[in-house]
Amino acid sequence: LAEIEFARGGVAIARKSASNPNGENPSAEGPDMAIDGNILTKWFDSHKSALTVMLDSQSDCTATEFRFVTGNDCTERDPVQWTLDRYVGDVWLPVQTQVIDFPVPAGRRVATSWIPIQAPTPSPTPSPTPSPTPSPTPTPTPSPTPTPTPSPTP
Repeated sequence: LAEIEFARGGVAIARKSASNPNGENPSAEGPDMAIDGNILTKWFDSHKSALTVMLDSQSDCTATEFRFVTGNDCTERDPVQWTLDRYVGDVWLPVQTQVIDFPVPAGRRVATSWIPIQAPTPSPTPSPTPSPTPSPTPTPTPSPTPTPTPSPTP
């Protein structure tokens, strides 16, 4: 991967740092090469571990699209499936998942088209269960009025 870029509405967002936890990188092909702005360098990880890119928080905007530039060598090393996560609050939420092979350009050092990023869907907040509506109290049926006993006539 020669480069990865993020934008919002076509305006580039500065990338602050890149890391590759658990990665195995040749010395000149570390994760910073993926965000150095130079398509003549590249990031390579023989373990195919995740690349974490931190965007510049000063830009105060959320990326809505990204693209990457293919490396200079083997097409087999190009990313074709991935999950892009965004850190929201205190959790990572998926915002773009590619589960079928992405049509990566066959050319070397060529940028993909811009790939849209969805807004993360937060877990729903459970709402309290409403109290059941009480059954109406039945209105008692009035007792019939007893028929008056006739008074004896003298």
